[in-house]
Amino acid sequence: MEAILNASTKRRHMERFVIYIKNGVYNEYVQVSSEMKNIVMIGDGINNTIITGNRSHGENFTTFNCATFCT
Repeated sequence: MEAILNASTKRRHMERFVIYIKNGVYNEYVQVSSEMKNIVMIGDGINNTIITGNRSHGENFTTFNCATFCT
């Protein structure tokens, strides 16, 4: 999420911003606003870079608010 926030302050509107995510498991929630265009995230592979969360409806989160990535 820190890289997304950084992208919003360091680039021009339509300039592509590439975020490289190193190998590892990241337990966080990423929110990209709909105004942020041309954000690209690249990881080390499907089994190497994992972004995960554990919100659920059972913990009083709506389905809409459970996503690990959202806009």
